[in-house]
Amino acid sequence: MTATTTDTVDALARAFAVGLRNQLSTKVLAKIDAENAARCDGSCASHDWLDANEVMADAFAAVTGHAPSPSSNEDCELMNAAWGRAKAAGYAALAEARS
Repeated sequence: MTATTTDTVDALARAFAVGLRNQLSTKVLAKIDAENAARCDGSCASHDWLDANEVMADAFAAVTGHAPSPSSNEDCELMNAAWGRAKAAGYAALAEARS
């Protein structure tokens, strides 16, 4: 069971952005951020470059200490909240603010 607290959401959002940055260049992250800003459908352009769900699953495990359970509403809510926070902040900026 994973608590969906503000601190956990923030930590997972940062870990997800860093995970993306570890696989994609800052230039690509900036392109993703620009594409996301232009989209009106709630989708995420990161999927055009890699399997972002795997990146999120790895970040989730690193932050919470366990793999996300597809049958856990709490895990899904946490991942969705973190994804939304990271996307809104911009992956490029959030990944660079990791220090």
